[in-house]
Amino acid sequence: MEKSHKANIIIVGGGAVGITMALALDQCLPSQSVILLSNTDPLTPFTKDLRSTAYAPAVIRMLDTLGIWQEFEKQSNPIANMQITDPEPGSTVRIPLLHFEEEVEKYGALAHMVPNAHINAVLSQKLKQSKVTVLSNMDVTGYKDQGSYAQLLCKQDVDIQADLIIAADGRNSRLRRVAGLPTLHHDYKQTAIVGTISHEHEHHNEAWQYFRSSGPLALLPLSGKRSSIVWTQTPPKAKSLMSGDIMFAEMELEEEVGGRLGTISFEGPLQAFPLSLLIATKLNASRLALIGDAGHAIHPLAGQGLNLGLKDVACLTELIKQGVSLGLAASDATILDKYERKRRVEVTRMAAVTGGLNTLFSNDLNFLRHARNFGLRLVNKSQATKSFFIDEAVGEDKSAPALLRGLRP
Repeated sequence: MEKSHKANIIIVGGGAVGITMALALDQCLPSQSVILLSNTDPLTPFTKDLRSTAYAPAVIRMLDTLGIWQEFEKQSNPIANMQITDPEPGSTVRIPLLHFEEEVEKYGALAHMVPNAHINAVLSQKLKQSKVTVLSNMDVTGYKDQGSYAQLLCKQDVDIQADLIIAADGRNSRLRRVAGLPTLHHDYKQTAIVGTISHEHEHHNEAWQYFRSSGPLALLPLSGKRSSIVWTQTPPKAKSLMSGDIMFAEMELEEEVGGRLGTISFEGPLQAFPLSLLIATKLNASRLALIGDAGHAIHPLAGQGLNLGLKDVACLTELIKQGVSLGLAASDATILDKYERKRRVEVTRMAAVTGGLNTLFSNDLNFLRHARNFGLRLVNKSQATKSFFIDEAVGEDKSAPALLRGLRP
């Protein structure tokens, strides 16, 4: 017998962005019924994820307002400084060309690192405590705008209807494809190796970004003598590192770091992800809004991917709240079009900046290396320029949605 579910808003996708969207709507729009639908079980968190995530201050303010950050903070570690270096090929010297110690006085920390396993566990618990209806292990095949409502189509024998569907179903979003929203795509021809390392020496809460011809290497401080790594390589080199003896990968990473952390060992298995840019040409369609990777996936070198998705959450929550207070339906075109316009600028800018920096630094051309090193040293001497970059990275914007300023919309 066909089961039936109806709600004002359905969110498709049980990852961090989808669950946070559900929790934000549950708290900020109690008049709206919300369903979270996932092809996994978001109430049973995946605790074996050894990656970690950097949260920017603006996003932390939002999570704090939603009562989430207090739990994240228990296993968080601050990034008190960022050191950026561009070593010459074959050199063992790692001289920082750009650093941000002074800016920490303004924000307390440039970001906070939180292990993904802890994130998953906290979000799962918060979801259980909410009024959100959760439909697990559902296979979405598409949706239809039926005129007065949207019907979500699934392989399972179930009738699901809503006024608005929010797609948080990842970069391979089926809903985005069914809606006919084209994407811009660029293959970086790079693979990111991610995982957690333990090391002999203290990291002093410093993050390091090493620019190399194969792509950037980021070391991000975790609690204790541990760090999260994003180690960008060419696909053949990544394949060799992933399939070879782990001891050789550890030795190679020690050499890349220049011995600064002493002996390095990997905590558990590594994961590898091919890197490419993907941006939907529109973030909305009739009765549909895209958030997170469903709408945009950028280069990870600035660690802004998840933060961009959570800023989508803050923006869309506020616009729906404003529209509903004026008597509009959550799916009203004026709300969704405004969401598209507001998010388009930041998403496009961040994609251009991360992609441009990756292209500029991912080579060994002598004249380019000297030119960019000169540029980095000039930026390091200019407090105003450094403050501008940091304000952009941490989300300091007085016109930002209320949640990002620590307020409820």
